[in-house]
Amino acid sequence: MNPRIQRLRFSTYFIYLIVFLLGSMLSALVYFDMEEIESHFIGLIDEKIPTLSHIQSFKAHLSEQERELYEYYATTEEKYYQKFQLLAEKSDQLILLMHKEDEAGIETQNIFMYQNKIKDISQLFHMNMASSDTNWDKAREQLMVMSEQRRMMLPLLTKMESKIASQVRSAYDLTKKELNSTGVTVLIFSISIILIALFIGRYINSYLRISAKNERLVLFTQRNPNPIISITERQGVIFSNPAAKKLLHTLKLDADQIKSLIPANFGQIKQTLFNSKEPWIRIDRALEDRILEYEVHWLKDMHTYDLHIMDITERKIAEEQLNYQATHNPTTGLLNLYKLQQVIIQRLASASEQEFTLGLIEMREFNRLIRSYGIEIATEARKTLATHLRACIEQKKSAQIYQVNDQTFALIIPGNLSLTDIQTLVSSLLETLKTSALTACHTYISQLDFGFCHAPGHGTTVQDLMHSAGIALEDSIENAGAHWQVFSDELGQKVHQRLEIEQAIRDAIDHQEFELYYQPQLDIQNKKIIGVETLIRWHHEDRWISPVEFIPIAEQTGLIVPLGEWILKQACIQAKTWQASGFPALIVAVNISPVQFRHPEFIEMVTRTIEDVGIDSAMIELEITEGVALYNEQETIHILEQLRGLGLKLSIDDFGTGYSSLSYLQQFPIDKLKIDQSFIRDMTECKENQAIVQTVIDLAQNLHLKVIAEGVETQQHQDFLLNNGCDEIQGYLFSRPLSHQQATQFIEQYMSGP
Repeated sequence: MNPRIQRLRFSTYFIYLIVFLLGSMLSALVYFDMEEIESHFIGLIDEKIPTLSHIQSFKAHLSEQERELYEYYATTEEKYYQKFQLLAEKSDQLILLMHKEDEAGIETQNIFMYQNKIKDISQLFHMNMASSDTNWDKAREQLMVMSEQRRMMLPLLTKMESKIASQVRSAYDLTKKELNSTGVTVLIFSISIILIALFIGRYINSYLRISAKNERLVLFTQRNPNPIISITERQGVIFSNPAAKKLLHTLKLDADQIKSLIPANFGQIKQTLFNSKEPWIRIDRALEDRILEYEVHWLKDMHTYDLHIMDITERKIAEEQLNYQATHNPTTGLLNLYKLQQVIIQRLASASEQEFTLGLIEMREFNRLIRSYGIEIATEARKTLATHLRACIEQKKSAQIYQVNDQTFALIIPGNLSLTDIQTLVSSLLETLKTSALTACHTYISQLDFGFCHAPGHGTTVQDLMHSAGIALEDSIENAGAHWQVFSDELGQKVHQRLEIEQAIRDAIDHQEFELYYQPQLDIQNKKIIGVETLIRWHHEDRWISPVEFIPIAEQTGLIVPLGEWILKQACIQAKTWQASGFPALIVAVNISPVQFRHPEFIEMVTRTIEDVGIDSAMIELEITEGVALYNEQETIHILEQLRGLGLKLSIDDFGTGYSSLSYLQQFPIDKLKIDQSFIRDMTECKENQAIVQTVIDLAQNLHLKVIAEGVETQQHQDFLLNNGCDEIQGYLFSRPLSHQQATQFIEQYMSGP
């Protein structure tokens, strides 16, 4: 072999060896450099990907937290609050994980602060919801505050994501710089090293492209339960997550119809975003049978739009249900008092709708219906009435009916109706309701009272108009023969005077302005005084106020209860005084108001009064009216038996003026019947009254009851009663009502004889 060739070969081999060695050394250098670069870069990516995952999971938890609280608000079921607490605990764990990766810790500290605020407010929200008297306005306000706290965290999370992305990009730049430096070195030594460097560079570039794609997938995590799509400025879809495809399936759309999720007015949305200072906007959109909420974000650096979609159909349904519950009565489905007040406010604020008629309708004796038949029957009767009223009112143009409370309804009719129009309206409603309202096991015929007022003449606020209509309604209720009344200034003045009397009664009770008078009662068969009836008198501001004027007001306001207790106590004290003075046993009769009789502490009050005074209960007679006796027969029997058990005497006052029934006379443990003075007054001229009086006397005798006639003012009255077997009389013929001093003197004089 040619030595030259051998030398060339040797040189070639040597150069090859040198190149090989240098190449190997450079390859090793490049290899180890690349290992270091790859290790550094992959380590950075592997460190930041979990952080991004934690951020996305935390975002999802925030949405779930809010949804559970709204479910709790909509259903009041505590299980949703418990789910919220579990989510809150997981969110706290995610914050701690993010905090470990956050070098400055500022964003995670603020996020932790907002999360704690949400938990604190949720506890107050839970306490409010768990309360028996839930404040719904406050609950909605708390939900809004917690939603605001969640929204305030989103920019911080976005900032953290941006910071991580920035760190990844910095790592990329550093790697690229090192690769370029290595490439220059390789070019100096050999083409082979350059080729290797280029190969490695191409590998790294491929790796970076894959990493960039993975980064995007992290930002739009596959596990996000809400659909996310990313589109170009020309609305080309460049990314969609599995939740978006699931939504398409829910909407019964094909998977390739992803563009159908882009709002049709996206061009307008882009313009709104362009004009807005914020890089995002929220809109609602109805698609098929679902309601979707969109958060559209403009990513300026990437020239893309991200659409975060949430299916809020259930939430909207819940909101509609809450709105319905807030404005409708749950039993009848009619608009409620809250809605009525809103409508009145709107009408008063509108010049074209300011004039209207407000009417209140009340069911008579609704509470009695409940006591007689039970709440279920009463509720069914109310629902049936509401149905009839709605059907009748809906025939009136623009009229609307509302339910104010269990037994009261309201009407709003455009324009100020005349008295004739109101009469026609009431007549038509009453005519419609002549048909019985059939319930489960009873027939109930609705009896209604109406009160009307005009706006704005009778009031310029909700309170004024409701007050005016209420006054008219009360007047209609008090006048049993009338079904309706319209408010007037005279009626308002009458109510004002009643309020003044009511306050005066309160003051009179406190200052003991009342006096008791006593009208003696005579046994006409034996010509002796057997007792007195206690009568109340009131001297106020230099004038005597008739019991007819103030007793009904005391009964309506409940003041008759303390006043009646005072009367009974003073009567017992006077009876004991007369007994101590040596008078023969006198029966002191005390009238008992129906309101007193039905009071749950009535028996206790009577027992306590007798014990406190220390009087023989046989000296006290309680007078009740037929109306009291017939109100609830079984309850009345029970109360009367308890009173009889205390040793008290019992009588039926004003007998014959109510709904008399022989059956209750047989069952009630009473001692005496008192013939009303209306039968006595014209008895001598009216044979019918004579027949009635004679019948009552005969009835009492057959039932072994005493009978007393009140209002005896002439000798003819007394003679007739004496001849027909009446036991006792009371009236001006024998004595007018007397003060306790006068009564004492009168009894002494009568006992001592002429």
